[in-house]
Amino acid sequence: MTDDALLFIDANQYLELYRTVHGKSILAALVEQANYIFITRQVVDEVTRNKVNVTAHFLTTHFKRLQLSTYGVHDHLFGADEKQSRGIRCQMKDIGQKIEQVNTELTDLAMNIITKVSQSTDEVSTALAPIFANAVWHSGKQLQNAQQRKERGDPPGKPTDPIGDQVNWEQILCRFVGKTRLWIITNDGDYGSVYGKKGEEKGFLNRFLMDELVKVSSSAEVFLFDNVLDGIKHFADTMRVKADKLPSPNEMEKIKEERETLKEEESLAPGYWMPNYRVGDYRHAAMTALGFFSRSTGGALSSGEGGLAWSQTTSHEPPNEGG
Repeated sequence: MTDDALLFIDANQYLELYRTVHGKSILAALVEQANYIFITRQVVDEVTRNKVNVTAHFLTTHFKRLQLSTYGVHDHLFGADEKQSRGIRCQMKDIGQKIEQVNTELTDLAMNIITKVSQSTDEVSTALAPIFANAVWHSGKQLQNAQQRKERGDPPGKPTDPIGDQVNWEQILCRFVGKTRLWIITNDGDYGSVYGKKGEEKGFLNRFLMDELVKVSSSAEVFLFDNVLDGIKHFADTMRVKADKLPSPNEMEKIKEERETLKEEESLAPGYWMPNYRVGDYRHAAMTALGFFSRSTGGALSSGEGGLAWSQTTSHEPPNEGG
């Protein structure tokens, strides 16, 4: 029975959908499990705050590979045949114009993508909407416990980060009462570690967090995964729920390889850049991603007067708990 289980997917996994080439199959598998996913308001807000940034960064790396370039050839390399020289120059001019046209179309495509993401009308945001509509607000007590957890330095969460993971965990603890099986899908090492050779990896929850879970449910079992597809497959197989949208084993391997390649590229990129964009900055973000503006290392990019921070535009308000 699924009433005995809890499936939590961290914000970083949803954000990966905005920078994955083969994201449709992941989306389909994810949406199929919508009724079983426990999602917090904190996760939804984190995805909303960062999805434009993540998309812009993806466009920076991915579209640069697609863009073409041409180059000139020195006069003395054309040879003595004037007719042949004119012919080559004419061909090169024609090629250059076509390359410019293709690059312009790529720029327009990137602008269209990031504009849709900023408006939540893109395919990923639309597909996730039914899941995010079920987001659960934290209570005042859960927020207080999260603040104390951060002050003590207890996991999850990093000392320099705002309260986020701490709130999620407090909500998980409360929701897990009366349950015995917990699935956590996250890239965040604060929750634990995934270890083992390829194809035989196993997740290990942080011992401190496990001790807290046992206090809530003495027979608690935890399954930790660092990618959505493996986590959903294990959940569906264990709980015997429908999972027809999962890609084939071969497709899953290709998706994992793509994910590992992205991680390697980011680890090699000097000073991975994640600016704090403001509403209305999607055009600036796209243009920056495509190399039209220089990158600033200090603070948010401004969209001019009237720009509002994401948090200022949130239409959702937490429930009034009476103090």
